[in-house]
Amino acid sequence: MSSKEENLKNKRILQELLKSPDNKECADCNAKGPSWASINHGVFLCIRCAGIHRSLGTHISKVRSVTLDVWTDEQVNNMRAGNRVANEMYEAKLRQPKPTESAPASMIDQFCRAKYERMLWKGDTATKQPVPASSITIETRAPTTPPPTKPQVQQKQIEWAPAQPDTVQVIQQAPKRESTSNFTH
Repeated sequence: MSSKEENLKNKRILQELLKSPDNKECADCNAKGPSWASINHGVFLCIRCAGIHRSLGTHISKVRSVTLDVWTDEQVNNMRAGNRVANEMYEAKLRQPKPTESAPASMIDQFCRAKYERMLWKGDTATKQPVPASSITIETRAPTTPPPTKPQVQQKQIEWAPAQPDTVQVIQQAPKRESTSNFTH
């Protein structure tokens, strides 16, 4: 099969997958009629959430247009589980409503970062097949000398929690700093 025929076949499969009730809404904001996808997370997205996924970086989310981009068999296979199965995994511990399509972009951005970058609500056991290693690019670097010792900073904790439908509450601890100076005051 030529690559052109393969691409046409894959686009037909993607269109069929989009007809599934599980995939008729964006995986992140529930907007109707998604036409974009994150191929490594196996979710279909609206154009706005696709832009947010692009801003996460390709090390977090690899975004493709269902209609405009060329798709390989492996990429299409990553999409077969669909939004429901992916959300069961990535939102397993989510105990609050997720933002809707009418939410500000900043709220959806924070939600997506919590969901895919920090994986705050990911379940202990995955119900989705893992992404094949061949579809992920891992950048390796030669070991370097360790950087000079810096004061320890306590990691901040951020929670995505809508205080009101159009706001996001960010809870942050101030960094804990240790003195590294030998000077006395």
